[in-house]
Amino acid sequence: ISVKVYVAQLFADNKPTFSRDQNALTSLNNAKFVALKLNMLRTVGASALAVSFREGLQANGLTIDSELTTLLGLVEKSADGVSGKTITLLLKSTDTGTNVYYEDTNGQLKSFSGSAALKSKILSIWLGKPVDDGLAA
Repeated sequence: ISVKVYVAQLFADNKPTFSRDQNALTSLNNAKFVALKLNMLRTVGASALAVSFREGLQANGLTIDSELTTLLGLVEKSADGVSGKTITLLLKSTDTGTNVYYEDTNGQLKSFSGSAALKSKILSIWLGKPVDDGLAA
């Protein structure tokens, strides 16, 4: 059964170089700011969201390292994804890496810093190999 959980919107500051095809993930390497807005269509527990993010990372061949463990723990300890509300994820590239900002459906903001590669790792959940066959192009 195909169930739609959220609608994802992607925002990036590199519109001239963004590619809307299989190169989307690579084209975002040049973006300083990338934001994902997840508009929840149904209520999903925070731990279930963390599990689905983990599945997306693993589907893209990523090892769950300390940075990704931090992300997944942050998601799991945040508020549930409540129907009609929004989760926002902002990724900011810096000279030393990636700053991650996660705002849950209660408006609580949590953040941490990681490597430059962290941005691509996180974005692979949505722009890499899909876990759900319904998302495949």
